[in-house]
Amino acid sequence: MAVTVTFFNPAFKSQQIEELGSGTYDYLRFSAGTSGSSIVSGYYQDSTWISDDAGGVLAGASGRLPNNKYISSTNVTITDASGAAVATDITLASITGTGLIGGGPDFDNSESGTILIKLQSDASEVFRVLSGYVWVDDGAGAAPTTANYYAFEYDVSGVPTSTWTSINGSGTNLDGALALTPHVSTNGYDLSQDHWFSVAISAQANSSGAVSGRLRTQFFFGDA
Repeated sequence: MAVTVTFFNPAFKSQQIEELGSGTYDYLRFSAGTSGSSIVSGYYQDSTWISDDAGGVLAGASGRLPNNKYISSTNVTITDASGAAVATDITLASITGTGLIGGGPDFDNSESGTILIKLQSDASEVFRVLSGYVWVDDGAGAAPTTANYYAFEYDVSGVPTSTWTSINGSGTNLDGALALTPHVSTNGYDLSQDHWFSVAISAQANSSGAVSGRLRTQFFFGDA
């Protein structure tokens, strides 16, 4: 059995974010505008967009990802797919999974997370996810220096982890990685052919010029 990893727009489960190098919509772009320009150094961005290599944004609302904006290590501002604020400068601990973000990560129509990550069996076999990790490197296997990246995870009930975690890392020995919740029965997850993760990501440029980072994941899983 092999497992494929796919990334999706949280508000539009059918809208896949393509793999890097595909030449299509394979970029997450944090910007004050839809073209990816006008980033303000030193500030965490309000919007997240799916764009192609040339900076062209996927047309319509499906190109805009519901965003989670870093306010402090324990606070967040959440927007919906239209860019309207759903919750402004609230604590992660106050999010119970109901009301604020459309009921939490309903993976058929989610307004939580910046991205959804799907793990799928290619052989219609159920499996468990023993551990998972997310981090951002500079595209060459070193920790980024031109931007700061933070993340947290929503669990199966729509409740986030209590603090943002820095995910600037090289991946060496999982340096700088956010550890995701294991998908095992003791955490409320059933054995399944598909496993979904909801991850909030926020970015802050700290230099001028071209700024980029490569989102990386690593998972360990087992058969049922």
